[in-house]
Amino acid sequence: VVKEGNVPEEWFIESDNTPKETKNNAIICFAVWLLSVLRGTPLWSISCMMLLVGHTHNKLDRFFSRLKVALCGHSFYTREQMIEVLKNGVK
Repeated sequence: VVKEGNVPEEWFIESDNTPKETKNNAIICFAVWLLSVLRGTPLWSISCMMLLVGHTHNKLDRFFSRLKVALCGHSFYTREQMIEVLKNGVK
């Protein structure tokens, strides 16, 4: 991503409001590490947004559920192969 020049200025992480997945020190440390490693690139901000409790099943969940169904049972080793599987499997 860095070599291709596709680094965004801001990165938004939206997740469920649970410490089990993203509301924890590991994610915060990763964000700080990423910002330090990518110093000198356009990325200057990482924001973590937690969904309200009880409102976590949204369009994003449905989207990834459909991706999971389309990819299940298929092998792929490159991004291009994964995209081809998705094109053939998502209706």
